[in-house]
Amino acid sequence: MKAVVSSAANISDSTAEAQFVTNVVAVHHDHFFNFRLDMDMDGQNNSYVIKQLQRAYNTNGTKPRQSYWTVTKYNSSEKFASGVFTNQATGDQTLLNW
Repeated sequence: MKAVVSSAANISDSTAEAQFVTNVVAVHHDHFFNFRLDMDMDGQNNSYVIKQLQRAYNTNGTKPRQSYWTVTKYNSSEKFASGVFTNQATGDQTLLNW
């Protein structure tokens, strides 16, 4: 998405947009996908890990940006090896129905 503005004074201070180049505003977004599958199925000691991006704010003022991305790691124990699938997660944490 590209939006051209007439001057820098028309750019609002928003967390959803930033000045990309002179008089051009762009929306912040990221696409991070990473899949690693253990096809050996080596017992029931497997895990399902979710890493989510969250915005952290610069509070001490030493960095040029007001906020930055940080990764929060969630590790849910999932037993899905050898056809055994218990403790199934719900919602966006559902892996697969084995």
